Amino acid sequence: SQLHLPFDLKIIEVSKDMRIDLGQLTIDVVELSHSIPSYGYVVTFADKPGKFDVAKAKALGVPEGPLYAKLKRGETITLPDGRSIDGTLLIGEPQKGKRIVIGGDNDTPLLFEKFAPFDLMIHEATYTQYDFDHLPRKFQHTTAKALAQAAQQMGVSWLILNHISPRYDKDGRIVELVEEAKRHFDGKVDVAYDLWQIEI
Repeated sequence: SQLHLPFDLKIIEVSKDMRIDLGQLTIDVVELSHSIPSYGYVVTFADKPGKFDVAKAKALGVPEGPLYAKLKRGETITLPDGRSIDGTLLIGEPQKGKRIVIGGDNDTPLLFEKFAPFDLMIHEATYTQYDFDHLPRKFQHTTAKALAQAAQQMGVSWLILNHISPRYDKDGRIVELVEEAKRHFDGKVDVAYDLWQIEI
């Protein structure tokens, strides 16, 4: 083909318990429970530094400009009148980095528990519990109920259901999955759809 990518492509083959450190975030690879190899990913963003208190700096007589940058880095500065100001006293508490989990084919959502809690969990909810219980042959997939119970136990804030069985596309049945999840989970519940973009 004549396709040329305008960027370098780097392929990283994953294995269970692998950790990929990308500086501002880490990705932990979790082997999942399925009939063929399947993996999930825990993405942990680095903590953000606390906010710089501009009002406090002004009240201390620090002139705006290059000294602010030093204080924001937590450095100690000396003012023209000889006073020393410790920058760490002008910076608020660090903001905890977000943690999300993305699960592939898997019948055991609690495999992610050692990384909990999560701000966001994106995971398969292939069936309602009723439909799963009445399948003639069981597959290694998660029900909305089992996922919601696991998410509740792991302290998830927002749960996004994906990998939905096509049987729920008809007659608006997808709402059955959402309702089942909401009966067992106190946080926000949504269903993923193609090309959806979310802000974390």
